Amino acid sequence: MSQSMLGTPMSFVEDNENDYESQADEIIDKVWKIFQDNSSWSQEAKSTDGNDVVQTKTYKELGKVFRLTVETNKKQPFRSSIFVCSGSSSCVS
Repeated sequence: MSQSMLGTPMSFVEDNENDYESQADEIIDKVWKIFQDNSSWSQEAKSTDGNDVVQTKTYKELGKVFRLTVETNKKQPFRSSIFVCSGSSSCVS
């Protein structure tokens, strides 16, 4: 078994990389399902022109999730983003 520069067996490093890849795949699948979910969102805020809307929904396993929808122009009618926040200050998009 070869050693990494940190003296860690390479198979151990590869196992961790596979774990990270599978965790990333799970997160991407979860976010995609949230992105496609159009039911039970509550409007949190809206811009004065009505083009930008922030909606929220609480998921049992994630907590409060924010969805921002922005109307940009006629070629791209809208753009949405998902933000997952845990606690009061940390959000991930």
